[in-house]
Parts: sequence; C-alpha cells; structure tokens
Amino acid sequence: TDYSLERGAEQASGSNVSIIPEQRFRDSFKVAGDDILLDIIQRFVLPALEQALKDFGVVSPRSLLSRLCGDE
Repeated sequence: TDYSLERGAEQASGSNVSIIPEQRFRDSFKVAGDDILLDIIQRFVLPALEQALKDFGVVSPRSLLSRLCGDE
C-alpha cells in the first residue's frame, strides 16, 4: 500500500493534511502462516515420524502419535 498526502489548493499543513492510502498489491489467497506450518507438519513431519517409529519397532505408531500430537 502506498500513501500520499493531499494538501489541497492551499498547501495545508499540520492536522489539516489528509493521508490517502492506495492499494498497490493484494495477495489472492487467505492462508495464514500457521495454516502453512500445519500443512507441512501433516504432510512431511508426521509421516516421517510415523515411519521412524515403525522402524524402531513400535507396534501401533499411528495410535501413539494420535495420543502425543492429537489427530488434527
């Protein structure tokens, strides 16, 4: 967003100056950083952790992860 001062014909100053915002760029999606982080954890971290638990002989790694991390 850019801002410009509108001084009018009299070149007003002080509290008589209006600041007019002008939107220059707008993202086209509504995804917050925590949503992106959650997606990364669900797609990459948890499956890798589940596989590592299987490799170490944990009988039911998905159940364990559900108790430790929750299922959502």
